[in-house]
Amino acid sequence: GDGSCPPAWPVEIREVPGRGRSVFANCDVGAYETLFEEEPFYTRIPPAELHGRKEWDKEWTAAFNRIRADLRAPGAGEAFGELPVKPLLASTGMVRDVLGFVTIPDSVKGALMGFSYPPLDLDHALVEVALQLAQLCKDRLPECKDADVRLLQAAILVTEMNIFPGGRIFWTMSRINHSCAPNCVFSSAPGRWGLKSIRPIKRGEELSISYLGEEMR
Repeated sequence: GDGSCPPAWPVEIREVPGRGRSVFANCDVGAYETLFEEEPFYTRIPPAELHGRKEWDKEWTAAFNRIRADLRAPGAGEAFGELPVKPLLASTGMVRDVLGFVTIPDSVKGALMGFSYPPLDLDHALVEVALQLAQLCKDRLPECKDADVRLLQAAILVTEMNIFPGGRIFWTMSRINHSCAPNCVFSSAPGRWGLKSIRPIKRGEELSISYLGEEMR
């Protein structure tokens, strides 16, 4: 009755209206405590697996370098006036998103697609870049020739939106939302990954991390 954690999973995943699923504390947590550790259920293929493929020819390079979309700050042209527009480009990490997705078992594909990602018709640079790259992969990579372009686009988005350092996606930690004033931090050590509090957390409080900072080692 005091809110302290029983010997059970100290967090729960809930639906948050308008934001998908997020993670909440099941009990009161002190500062600098390890809430839990978990292993990734999916790890993106490493960069070395892209080396030496015959598909990386001049035509691929030219098409890849043409992929771009204008990245605009939220509210640009409204509250803040006209702000500089920067191009968002494709990355080799996104190619690994696609190749990793098409080669994993259907059960893992289904698990990945249960995570949050933006609508495929959203007017946003990342969504557009993902679509352009998905089409290029379908046209040029043998693993992707039978795949639906929209599924490949979704695979890029869901991976980019939920991935942790090292190319890992976790069943629980990857559902934690960003905050500029987070109450938790991702921690890692060789072969171990977890979540630590950085201030006291009350039972029922949503957990958050900063997507911009370094993880705790």
